[in-house]
Amino acid sequence: MIHVGGHSYHNGIKFSARNYTVRFKTDSDSTHIYLRKNKKERKFLDFMYNIPLLRGIALVIQDFPFVSLAIILNFVMIGNTGKSITITIPLPLLLVILLFIIFLKRKKIRFAFQYHGAEHKVIFTNYAKKKITLKNCRNAPRVADNCGTMLACSFFFCYIIIKIVISFLKMNLYPGFCMLISFCLAYEIFLMKRNTPVLRWLFRFGYLLQKYIFTIEPDNCQLEEAVKAFNLLEKAETGQLSNKELQEWNY
Repeated sequence: MIHVGGHSYHNGIKFSARNYTVRFKTDSDSTHIYLRKNKKERKFLDFMYNIPLLRGIALVIQDFPFVSLAIILNFVMIGNTGKSITITIPLPLLLVILLFIIFLKRKKIRFAFQYHGAEHKVIFTNYAKKKITLKNCRNAPRVADNCGTMLACSFFFCYIIIKIVISFLKMNLYPGFCMLISFCLAYEIFLMKRNTPVLRWLFRFGYLLQKYIFTIEPDNCQLEEAVKAFNLLEKAETGQLSNKELQEWNY
């Protein structure tokens, strides 16, 4: 077993461990697997990851640059009235645009959700300390406790609660500051064990989203490639590959 995380795409999966990252990409007629050595984290980020609440900021900086940009814009784009500059889009129009995008990209989105399911199955098998084989991974669940969907659910929950409190106390806080506080609190909740009724209720919605929307059962080819990629990462991480082999797989 190795400590690992993953990201899925419409054309493959990326698995990241402490020292190495593996990525496999598929096209119409072939699959390519790449392996690279991770760059060392910056010292101040590594320090922040050990401090509650601050580690949420470190996560935003390192893994969610688009969230960082949104928060910065909310801080900067303040008019003379002290209120954020916002663009209001009617909800029905927003839903129509979203459905239109999904319709145009439905094939790619389905592939992404299948690879998402394969990613979860392989990582679950790894943490269950079972051998990473096609059979073991096929029998593994595709719903995961540590999926980003769970973090998103806790973020929206914290954001709504904070906005209610701010409204009740009649406080005037910048939206970007509210977002940042919400994300830091959400990450602390995300790290907690789901052993209380409140947390189980909170994350139940995330489980449902994963099961019925954001993950789909992968086909054997997708899962097999995920297994190959993970086994390569495990060999690199545990020192089973020579320098020559590492260079051959490097990208």
